[in-house]
Amino acid sequence: RLLPVHNLHADAPSAPCTLQGEADLRNAFVNEFLAPQRDLTSISYRFLLKEEDIKLEGLLNGTHQLAGMVHSDLSVDGKGISLQTLSARLALEIFAEQLTTGQFSTPVDGHLKTQASLDQGIVTLAQLVAKVGEIDLQTKGNFDLGSEKVTAELTLEAPRLNSTLSSLGVQDVHGGLGLAANVSGFIKQPVFDIQLQGDQLSFQDTTIGDVRLNASLDPSGTLRISQLDLANQGSTIEGR
Repeated sequence: RLLPVHNLHADAPSAPCTLQGEADLRNAFVNEFLAPQRDLTSISYRFLLKEEDIKLEGLLNGTHQLAGMVHSDLSVDGKGISLQTLSARLALEIFAEQLTTGQFSTPVDGHLKTQASLDQGIVTLAQLVAKVGEIDLQTKGNFDLGSEKVTAELTLEAPRLNSTLSSLGVQDVHGGLGLAANVSGFIKQPVFDIQLQGDQLSFQDTTIGDVRLNASLDPSGTLRISQLDLANQGSTIEGR
């Protein structure tokens, strides 16, 4: 009733992967597997999946063929199988090297790290930190599966959009961007506030300029804009 996995190795087409861990069924099946008394909420498990040297070439189809190398570690540790009683922890870390979409673009590196949990119907994202080139994203929050209540925070910093996006196949986007947002309330009636700052923004032949935006959405669905400023080549538009 203890099912161990010792370094299960698989040579996948993209990269080799290794799985190790165990599933403990002893408390779920105290007597025998076929005995009428069983407690599936007592099943516990922990697993670690490692993938190394994942080659992105050939995995993603599209106009811009993404190339690079990825390494990942995924761990899951939990007890129970029902969403109502499940208690689990998840950790994921991904390293990306030399990401590019063509021979004329400069490769960039990336890193993602996140920790999440599910406990008594509440999903908690303790952290999610993602960085690709000069773009940084951070977020955290939680979600109640029963009441559908949500809280979340998000920040984005991208001081030089073109340096990273061009490597990923998105051309002619220039300037810097900063974003901070908070979300609360319920899924069907969310409440949020957002602050956006853009500097010297442009896309292809269109120059946007400097943007400042503060906006919020209340439970009634009313969107309120407390600040909307646009400055472009000496011209300024202000909105309140």
